[in-house]
Amino acid sequence: MKRLSPAEMASLVQQHSIASLFDTPNLPFQAFSYQRGEILSSPLNPLEHLLILVQGSVRIYLLQADGWSQVIVPETGAGPHGKLFGDLEFACGTLTPFFSEAMEDTVCIALSLAECGEQLHRDITFLHHVMRSMADKLEYTTSTGIGSTTLEDRLLALFRAVPNGILEDVEVCAQRLHCSRRQLQRVLKKLCEEGQAERTGRGQYRLTEKLP
Repeated sequence: MKRLSPAEMASLVQQHSIASLFDTPNLPFQAFSYQRGEILSSPLNPLEHLLILVQGSVRIYLLQADGWSQVIVPETGAGPHGKLFGDLEFACGTLTPFFSEAMEDTVCIALSLAECGEQLHRDITFLHHVMRSMADKLEYTTSTGIGSTTLEDRLLALFRAVPNGILEDVEVCAQRLHCSRRQLQRVLKKLCEEGQAERTGRGQYRLTEKLP
């Protein structure tokens, strides 16, 4: 992690309209950059800042007891309103078991939770943004597991959730869907034969028709 200069921070805050996410004026923003593969937070190194993603992309995952990783939120880019990290810590006041990892060189605007927490809990505009952020994470996790019954159902839900309907890595998808690689490839082959998906590269597939 590298802290950017005040001038660089101010430019990013203005460029991405960060102040519009808050009612509270004159917040002590900072800006941090992370290299690809760098861990932003983990259970042993929890976030001390609320992070607003303005450049790059971040993935949130859970490490299971057997060493496999379960994706909680797939690779997510900055978007027009800035994606939040540290929203669970802010809202619940507790540590989380999740890891967050920069998937490419990434920049975040940061606010110290210890310094600004009390003000932010009274900031209605910001609280609405936190609710949207947590709802997005909940929507992803429920759409890829709880409401699905068969592996094909869960796979189609995952296709709907990932950017552009593209699955980048069969091995990672198998872990996320709690199945073997062979089981997943069998379902992918069926979808390809039915014309709902196509193979675009080694371990990569995309939807070829709009799903309901």
